[in-house]
Amino acid sequence: RMSDTDDNVLDEKRVEKIEWLHQSFVTEWPELEELISSLNPQSSESVFIRSQLILEKYQEQATLLDNHIRSIIHVITEKIIGSTNIPLFITFLEEPVNEEKEAVLFIQKCFSLLYILCRVRGYKAILKYFPHEVARLEELELLIRLFGAASILQLNQENAQANELSTDSSFSTVTSTSATGKISTFACNSTFSTEPWHVEYVGSLWLSVAILAPFHLNVIDSSLGGDAIGMRIVEWCRTGIVYRFRESSPTLLSTSLLLSKLLARPDMKTELGSFVQWGLEFLERPTNNLFIVEETANDNSVAASQKTNVIISLSAILKEGNRKELLKYSQDLLRLIELSADLAQKGGTVQRKSIMKLCGRIGTTFLAPRMQQSWHYHRATNSLLHNLNSHGNDSKASK
Repeated sequence: RMSDTDDNVLDEKRVEKIEWLHQSFVTEWPELEELISSLNPQSSESVFIRSQLILEKYQEQATLLDNHIRSIIHVITEKIIGSTNIPLFITFLEEPVNEEKEAVLFIQKCFSLLYILCRVRGYKAILKYFPHEVARLEELELLIRLFGAASILQLNQENAQANELSTDSSFSTVTSTSATGKISTFACNSTFSTEPWHVEYVGSLWLSVAILAPFHLNVIDSSLGGDAIGMRIVEWCRTGIVYRFRESSPTLLSTSLLLSKLLARPDMKTELGSFVQWGLEFLERPTNNLFIVEETANDNSVAASQKTNVIISLSAILKEGNRKELLKYSQDLLRLIELSADLAQKGGTVQRKSIMKLCGRIGTTFLAPRMQQSWHYHRATNSLLHNLNSHGNDSKASK
């Protein structure tokens, strides 16, 4: 038996271990905590730049930030939620005002700061700390679609500049009077590096957590008529995968993750089949029948990139999807393998790697799970009378 002295020694060791686990190895943490807590629409650029420099300092030893990730994400997401005002955004579409411009730009900067944290530490370590409340689900979905439209405009401008081979190295401004043009204009001229796709990337990760509500999504859908919120998200993801996201871009990966989480829900079975069928039809199209956003010198490479994006999204869905539901589309999955074999002969390294991943996950879907019966719990009913009778028979036999 252990003495009281030994118990006290163990308690002290436990306390020391807990203190060590909560110890901060980030020397700038007090400064970073103060900077993040003081963020507001009137904050200067230096606040965001200093926060970025502190986070990027720990690029090679990002695990040192683990004790502070929860606090950082909680504070920044609360700032975003407190500043998100959909009526203000609608007003901003019609008549831009400096105060509204500051509010929209502040939200974009907060998302960019979260993107820097994801880039330093990795999105898998960040994902579990995002708020999972569904109260802001619709606002978050509208927010990423708004900035998604801004990224389309910015992408078209970049392609136009590349085709014209302009010698002007300065940032171009948007002359469009649309709301997306306004967002892109002051985003490009900002000193702190912000991009509309930062909102799409982080918003997709955040939405992949909020979408895991344990009830039907129609309960929280306030739209009167039109598509449900689940269909709107699927359509936004589908449009981005094919027409906007570059091959192996961070936004493509986050959108594929969002799709896989959404289509794995029990109330999205119909949409799962529709997406698999759509992906199959898209891969079956000839190259000259694909939609190309911008005319380039090599449209075949753009079409190959579009097909690679579809393959990556299907691989993510097969990873998270329910096996019983996926087996209902077994013929489509087998057809995907046939198409992948043809594409692998013509595609590049990234496309071949994506095809191998897709075929492997299709194979594991068809492979029945192997149950290890040895460690399973076996339910049984034992009778006390039967045990007593058997014990009595054993006693008589021994005599």
